[in-house]
Amino acid sequence: MDNNKEKAQLLIDYLHRIAFYHVFWFTEIEHQLGENKAYSALKDVYSQSYKIFIDRFARTLGFDIEDGIPLPLLKIDEEQLDSLIKSIGTNWLANDGVWFQTVEAERGMNDAKRCNDSCWSRFSPFEAYSIKIS
Repeated sequence: MDNNKEKAQLLIDYLHRIAFYHVFWFTEIEHQLGENKAYSALKDVYSQSYKIFIDRFARTLGFDIEDGIPLPLLKIDEEQLDSLIKSIGTNWLANDGVWFQTVEAERGMNDAKRCNDSCWSRFSPFEAYSIKIS
C-alpha cells in the first residue's frame, strides 16, 4: 500500500510539473516573441497536448473517449459533474489564497498585494482568451 501511495503522490506531482512547465513555455515565448505569438502557440500546443494526454490516459486506464471527452465524465450524473466543477473552482480560488498568504507571511501585505495584482492582470487576458476559443 505504501508503494501505491508514493506512486499516486508522484502521479499528482507529475501533473503539477506538466502544468508548471506549460506555463514556463508560454511565458518564455511571450517574453521572446511577444504576447500574440505566445497565444497563437498556446492554441496549437493545447489542442495537440490535450489529444496526446487524453488518448494516453484512455489507453492506460481503459476508458473510451467521445468527442475528445473521457466517457466516464459524460456518463456521471449532472449533479455530480456540477459538484466536481464547483470543487475544482473552489480549489483554484483556495490555491490563489495560499499563494497570497505565503508571500504575505514571508514579505508582508504590500508585496503579497503587488504579486496578487500582477498575477490577476496576467490571468485576465488568459481567461478572456480561453473563453474566446471555447
